[in-house]
Amino acid sequence: MFSRVAEQLSHRLMHRKGWQGGNKTLRQSDLFIMPNRYGLYVAFLVFASFGLGYKVQNNFILIGVIFLFLLFMLSLISAVRNLQGTSISLRPEARNFAQQTAYVTCRLKKESAAYNIRLFGVLGTPKGIELDLSSSQAFYRLPVLLAERGRHAVPPLKLQTRFPFGIVRCWSWLAPPVEMLIAPVPTEHPLTSYPRLDRMRLAQMDQPQGTRDEIEDYQDPRPFQDGDLPSRIDWKRFAATREALVRDFESSSEGDVYLEAANGMAREEALSYLCGGLKVCERAGVNVVMALDEDIHFISTRQQFDEAFHVLACA
Repeated sequence: MFSRVAEQLSHRLMHRKGWQGGNKTLRQSDLFIMPNRYGLYVAFLVFASFGLGYKVQNNFILIGVIFLFLLFMLSLISAVRNLQGTSISLRPEARNFAQQTAYVTCRLKKESAAYNIRLFGVLGTPKGIELDLSSSQAFYRLPVLLAERGRHAVPPLKLQTRFPFGIVRCWSWLAPPVEMLIAPVPTEHPLTSYPRLDRMRLAQMDQPQGTRDEIEDYQDPRPFQDGDLPSRIDWKRFAATREALVRDFESSSEGDVYLEAANGMAREEALSYLCGGLKVCERAGVNVVMALDEDIHFISTRQQFDEAFHVLACA
């Protein structure tokens, strides 16, 4: 009961001060410490033995009291020193998807070796995971979250040690001020099902980013047919000539893939379609032109694919 109250109180006192992005070095002010039940037994034994030794004037009992007191104080000091000075880096992975486990990468470094350290808050491990800092540094990939699309804070993690004798525990909460971006659930289709654009026409564009109208200016018009998307109609030309023409895609398999959700799709369905298309095209090594709302995104490098997933996460 007392331990649970201490956990809740320390969690409320947890602060984000001292974090530089996802990096922090634990200071003494970041640590909480208290004896566990075995530590309380030792403390009770110290006071009881002191009272008994003082009453009967037995020096051997008083020597035992001094030994237990030193053991208790040494546990407090050693537990704090075991965590103090630990450098921690927490970084969400560049790509996390809805309805899938989200991960953060955790790097720990300490000038001297540290022992008996556990990390709590990792998904699926209620008893925490044992961290090996015997070589003064360690790297872990931690599952921490299972969430829907959007922005999410990194769940707080608890770093705890019972070093050296297991009669006290020292802990600190880790809550970096960074966000996890969860992309939509990817809905993948065969690569051949995605339309293509002519690379030569795309090369004529002056800017690396454009609008939907700029893309449509470089597609061949043809008469509207049953089954065509109304969004592909050239409405400017229709207003001038009353002729319904659509901007056609290249049938070649050599152009960039053009990703645009159909008008009839629900918002989340459309985002999932775009997300799946990005994954398929990246695996195939194909460049992508993605239309989302009124923006056009040109995607060819890994960094641009990462940024595109982030755009879908925040859309």
